[in-house]
Amino acid sequence: MAKKLAFLLFISALSALSPAAEHLKWLKFYPQRQYGAFWHFEFEIHDLAKKKEKILSILNKYGGEATIPPSNMAATKAGDYQQLSYRFQRKNGEKALTELRKIGTTKNSSQRDNYDTIGERDTRARLVRLKTEMSAESEALKRMPAVSELAAEMVETLQASASAYQGSENVILLNLILQEKAK
Repeated sequence: MAKKLAFLLFISALSALSPAAEHLKWLKFYPQRQYGAFWHFEFEIHDLAKKKEKILSILNKYGGEATIPPSNMAATKAGDYQQLSYRFQRKNGEKALTELRKIGTTKNSSQRDNYDTIGERDTRARLVRLKTEMSAESEALKRMPAVSELAAEMVETLQASASAYQGSENVILLNLILQEKAK
């Protein structure tokens, strides 16, 4: 079993280095989910330039973290348009939205949960299989340090991916478009 694993890893590594085999994916990518949901809201606001600081205060009050500095987000110099992108715990994002709705009118919105149960199940299943095989072949792996290191790195990658799924379940990405309400 261990010789077969070592041989397969060796052949995979060689094929990945070959220019003719660039299309072969010898190592699967395991995503690290960051958000359990994506919320997009467009608000029309009277006197946006004056209310911008209050809006930022609300977002910060509920623990929102800007995904990039607000000064780098799209906006007009006149202050009649602003895009914002914040990361929240789900409950706090809901509270922030409740307060934002008091300031402006919701023009458009969408809320989509990020369910990738197939990826999560695949990651966990592969992690269990790899740990089981590594345990069963621990003596053989001691004689193959390079293969052992690769397997340990793969376990680490799979564990990080599984943890990311669990840790991001209640985290949302809130994207806001704020526009001056037409007079």
